[in-house]
Amino acid sequence: MTRTLQLTLTLLSLCLALPLMSGCNMSDAEMHKRTIKRAEGGDVDAQYTLGFRYYDGDEERGIPQDIEEGLKWYKKAAEQGDEWAKSELKQMEEDEMKE
Repeated sequence: MTRTLQLTLTLLSLCLALPLMSGCNMSDAEMHKRTIKRAEGGDVDAQYTLGFRYYDGDEERGIPQDIEEGLKWYKKAAEQGDEWAKSELKQMEEDEMKE
């Protein structure tokens, strides 16, 4: 199971299990702002999430593709030892070498 899928399922489970949880009623823009704050505060999961959202773009949340911003967040997560971020960066490097 991919990390993105794991994070999505975890968030969905929390929202379904705790319908009164304030985070479940936030707009996508507000959730994105909070993710940025968490990432800036050193939250490795938030850093990975931003890397994914920016690198690929996230139309559902209104986040345009920004490869440089995505790389920035993937690198921050990898620097903290996040294996998923390291794997993403390694794959990008290998893909670049093939071109």
